[in-house]
Amino acid sequence: SNLFVTSVNGSSGAGFIQEFTTSGATVNANLVASLEFPKPGNGIAVSGSTLLAMVPNPVDGTATVSKFDATSGAVIDANFIPELNVSLSAIAVSGGQVFVTGTSGIQVFDAATGTAIKTIPTPGITGGGSGLAVLGSDVFVTNFNAGTIGEYDINTGQAINASLVTGLTDPVGIAVVAVPEPSTFAVLAGLGVLGVAVLRRRANRREQQVVLRR
Repeated sequence: SNLFVTSVNGSSGAGFIQEFTTSGATVNANLVASLEFPKPGNGIAVSGSTLLAMVPNPVDGTATVSKFDATSGAVIDANFIPELNVSLSAIAVSGGQVFVTGTSGIQVFDAATGTAIKTIPTPGITGGGSGLAVLGSDVFVTNFNAGTIGEYDINTGQAINASLVTGLTDPVGIAVVAVPEPSTFAVLAGLGVLGVAVLRRRANRREQQVVLRR
């Protein structure tokens, strides 16, 4: 597994994508070159063997999601998802779908074709949010202006808790990881005990067989 980062050349203002290993070693310092200024937030995502990157149009304020080969950096489809009406934007991939924050909410697209599927409204979030993370049937969005994180149902768009986390200072990026519930730990522990018991029984049987043979 490698890390992909959108960066900006301070002199030219051009954006580019770099690749690193998870130990921090540089794989390719210029995997994808000559992007327009990358959008703030999580403007890049990995989908299988491809990279999806937000490429904004500084003239009209729209943005395009472009698709690149994650190994060579070659352009697969420069207009994979075109003319998105976004402000502070983020992108995430989950369950074969691409999620993009926009002014009208979270826009959902097919990860294989780029076809629009639906829009999940996120009322009260200016610009649709600046950070985005998906876990199962929940989507989490940062609200830069309000300093909050909201949680929404990925299927209905209904707010589960629009103020899940409050009191943050200009939140932008967000990531989420599944943590096993205590009941899961209990099950795993039970399986471990069962495994030990089975091994002990097998060992006892072998000892008995050895004694009988003698």
